[in-house]
Amino acid sequence: MELGENETDMGAVDYKPQKMLIDDRLSRYTEIDFPTDAFPNTIKELSKHLEETIHAPYEMLSFCSLGIIAGIAGYYYKLVGAVDGQTQTANLYLLGSGGSSQGKSIALKPLSAFLEDEQGRWIKQYREERKTNPDAISPMFIFGNSTSEALAKRMGEVDSPLFSLDAEAGEILDIITGKYNKNNITDADFYNRAWSIESYSGGRVHSGDFYIQKPCLSSLWLTQPYKIRQTIVPKESLKDSGFVGRLIMFGVDVQIQEDTGNVPKENPQILEKWNCTIGRLLNTRRDKSFIEICADDEAKEVFRLFHNEIVRALRGDLRGFEALLGKSREKACRVALNFAICDGVERVNEQTAKNACDIIRYSNAKILELYSSGYAERVEKIKATTEDFFKERGVDALTVSELKRNKRIELDELKLISSHYPDLFSVEKVEKGKGYIIMYKGEFN
Repeated sequence: MELGENETDMGAVDYKPQKMLIDDRLSRYTEIDFPTDAFPNTIKELSKHLEETIHAPYEMLSFCSLGIIAGIAGYYYKLVGAVDGQTQTANLYLLGSGGSSQGKSIALKPLSAFLEDEQGRWIKQYREERKTNPDAISPMFIFGNSTSEALAKRMGEVDSPLFSLDAEAGEILDIITGKYNKNNITDADFYNRAWSIESYSGGRVHSGDFYIQKPCLSSLWLTQPYKIRQTIVPKESLKDSGFVGRLIMFGVDVQIQEDTGNVPKENPQILEKWNCTIGRLLNTRRDKSFIEICADDEAKEVFRLFHNEIVRALRGDLRGFEALLGKSREKACRVALNFAICDGVERVNEQTAKNACDIIRYSNAKILELYSSGYAERVEKIKATTEDFFKERGVDALTVSELKRNKRIELDELKLISSHYPDLFSVEKVEKGKGYIIMYKGEFN
């Protein structure tokens, strides 16, 4: 005899508290291992080598490599054919976390050394050029701790993508969340537009009015876990605006290892291969060339199925997390584009698409870890308030507007509890109207 979902092998029903059931469902999406083999061979080979020689975490090295590629590529590369009617650019927002002495700066230094040296050389050439051409524009595109106003101003000057790179990005997160803003307003609008490459305009006391037709920003920010929980997570507006949903998150939690004295010999060919990849991308950027990469039909199907996987989860166990996970397919497409850029190929194939989707599943798990704390309690609270109101009124149907007016419960919240308690609630659209009603199927005594 086949057992029911909540039956034990003794035939009895295991009545777990609903909170435990909700937490169990979430664990399917949060307990995902780091996809070690998902990155391109160039990144895997480099990360493995540096893990052995400088003892930086493999995961940190892999994601930092991805972030650097995206930071150079910006909108100079685009992916076509992955989603009908859409194209994707290469810029990404990566936010990584690791505790003190867990390899953030150590990982970033060898990966970005050649890039920063090249930018230094470009700036030196620019300074020479300015001696004869005062109107010459600085080629500087890598910035650390900068305000959105400074980044926007710079975008207007150079008309090219920028790269925000910081191994200790705590203060950047403070700036984004509005800590230094008199009105405590976040910088979400600027960062959202710079990720999506949508025109941005504004006015500032010090810099005056400005308009940027194609703002484009990539970021690679590393910080400690507590800083993310302290700044990003409490700001509901950063979640609701879609800013957090644009992030690719990763994190490491490793113990400091003893020094055995046995350090593998460095292989200069591996670093040289990485530097050649960086040099190739910098040449594209300097020449302002635009390169189009196509997705195979099989890759397009992988992205479609991944999107549907996310949609089904958001209609069920992950209802309420739409703002955090809704851009999963677009982020996967961008990651796949960066993998193709790294490999120097002109197409995204099926395996590359699958690898990119694995990266985003892992990132989504990290995001859900941060935001699912208290989720079950929130569901229980909405359920109890709604059920009590039905019993108070003594009816089995209420309009959503009644619950909003009397209990400040929104339609999305009612859909949330109906997905977790389908035997108690159902939300239905009014046949000849634009509103919704919620039905109660429980006991009144």
